[in-house]
Amino acid sequence: KYKDPRLGITEKTFYVGETGDGRVFTKDFSEELVKSIAYTPVVAFYSDLKDDFIGHNGKQYIYGIVRPDAEYGFETDDEGVEWFITEVMLYTDRIDNIGEIAKKIVGHKQSLEMDPNSVEYEVFKEDGKTKVRFTKARLCGLSVLGEEQKPAFTGSEFFVENDDLRERFENFFSFLTNKDRGALMDKKEIFA
Repeated sequence: KYKDPRLGITEKTFYVGETGDGRVFTKDFSEELVKSIAYTPVVAFYSDLKDDFIGHNGKQYIYGIVRPDAEYGFETDDEGVEWFITEVMLYTDRIDNIGEIAKKIVGHKQSLEMDPNSVEYEVFKEDGKTKVRFTKARLCGLSVLGEEQKPAFTGSEFFVENDDLRERFENFFSFLTNKDRGALMDKKEIFA
């Protein structure tokens, strides 16, 4: 069976819980957020002067996408952190500037971009620290970060799966049912 090599790129997108700067992603919120993952673009600005990416830049280009048939789900790592992981397709086969820059993405950190018109949250204090608990949002981009930039979700990155990881990932998804994948599965079937 032919497997598009561009889909060997996987992304640790975010984890369930609290970030170092007090952003809180509950499991319920996380499960709702990922319903908007299909068609989310991989965006970035690449600076030739710095020879690096600049995440969340005012000017960005699309270097890939989360296809509607991409495999995705939550997986707990060895430290007990529950990550949302998804396949992404990078436009590495293009013969222009987009393709050349897309080839540089693997290994870089990433940051979520949520549609500001869709974001709802509540601010609260806990242990003397102000925190933000997100309650509603839609994804609108997965931004590639440069070496000097820190992601809110430490450990988020684009990586190439090795055979062991691909086998684990495929085994993980074989256990999911249509019910587990929720409303996004329904949308994927409509747009496929």
